Amino acid sequence: MPRLKMKIACSLPLQAKVADVWAFVDDREAQVKYHPRIDRIDVVSGEWGAPGSRMVVSARQIDGTPVVAEQEMVSVDRPHGYATQTPFPDGVSRSHIEFGVDGDTVVSFAETVVVTTRPLNWLEYAVLTVKKRAMRADAEAEFLQSYAVLQRYLYEECGDDVDHVDDEAPAP
Repeated sequence: MPRLKMKIACSLPLQAKVADVWAFVDDREAQVKYHPRIDRIDVVSGEWGAPGSRMVVSARQIDGTPVVAEQEMVSVDRPHGYATQTPFPDGVSRSHIEFGVDGDTVVSFAETVVVTTRPLNWLEYAVLTVKKRAMRADAEAEFLQSYAVLQRYLYEECGDDVDHVDDEAPAP
């Protein structure tokens, strides 16, 4: 019985202070406040943001359907990124967020998602293979929304526009 494995990688440029980006990552209340589809995040074991910690996320899918998922923080590599995994009834989704860092500046925001299913019968495999394009489009839309959420947080909470690099730099 085959497993379906799908990898989606997205990346966009970003100009923001490392400290500002990680302030958002470290603040689950800000994530709930700024992400229009996340209703609640509850830590169920470990400490928020620590490898091995688990949280339950109450949210809505792109189509508005409510969903509750348990997510585990797999690893944290400050300032470069972190990885999570989310089991679902038919498999697991692993997400790696990567920040391209140049000195004190995040210059890119990237996410790689790998979804692996349980062993499927041939009919299930065929159906999911046909749906791969739509699933990829949904993952890309979720990435774009996460990017927009981060930009909005940086703009509203950090007091300047997202393209800032160094507030102390003298004016030209």
